[in-house]
Amino acid sequence: MVYRSQDVEIIVNSRYEDGMFSSIKTGLKQIRAERFFFLPGDCPLISPFVYQKMLGVDSEIVVPTFNTGLGIRYFLNIR
Repeated sequence: MVYRSQDVEIIVNSRYEDGMFSSIKTGLKQIRAERFFFLPGDCPLISPFVYQKMLGVDSEIVVPTFNTGLGIRYFLNIR
């Protein structure tokens, strides 16, 4: 969910026929933030607590776990 008060920019992948990963790469090239969350659009609602915990970790990549398995969200640092 994106709130209306947030600035949102739509990025179009003109090379979509190259596959889903080409869309991911196209979007990543446009990121201007130092850190960002990366998650699929069809993931279930995620508790704000999970995001707060991930924000509190100083690491290049943060991947949460659930029941000893890897989570599907990523928090990345662009360095």
